[in-house]
Amino acid sequence: MEVLVRNNLQKPRIAPNKIKGLTKRILQLLRVQADEVSVVFVSDEEMRYYNQTYRSVPEPTDVLSFPLKGLTPEGKRNLGDIIISLETASRQAEELGHSLEREVKILLIHGLIHLLGYDHTTNKGEMEAKEKEVLKSLEEDSQPSSGFIKSEVKGQD
Repeated sequence: MEVLVRNNLQKPRIAPNKIKGLTKRILQLLRVQADEVSVVFVSDEEMRYYNQTYRSVPEPTDVLSFPLKGLTPEGKRNLGDIIISLETASRQAEELGHSLEREVKILLIHGLIHLLGYDHTTNKGEMEAKEKEVLKSLEEDSQPSSGFIKSEVKGQD
């Protein structure tokens, strides 16, 4: 399983190998086998662009998922791309009284479940239940799922 990780921001720094490990663990908990998935961390400005372009919503959001159907030309199953705004995640973490790492973990779970075809507007609570189940499993897990953010920041410097 290849997890492609890109951070388009200077801060906070992301530990790509830990994000890769966390992503693989979430997919394992969801019992999903795939060959590839991408996770990209962006600013609110960049997220606003994607949200406007693909959803016609002219404001940033916390996470967007772009599922891919079928196989790549090489015959691999690519789940798709997840884009997370670290600035929005930071604000949400502060509002909810938990760490940026916990918020990113929640958004990563949410984005991955969207890539599997779930939609919170049509799944009548099934998606939310699955998110809670995976988060609980991660929190009880003996495998480490933290330490992937090197420095936390609120907004851009």
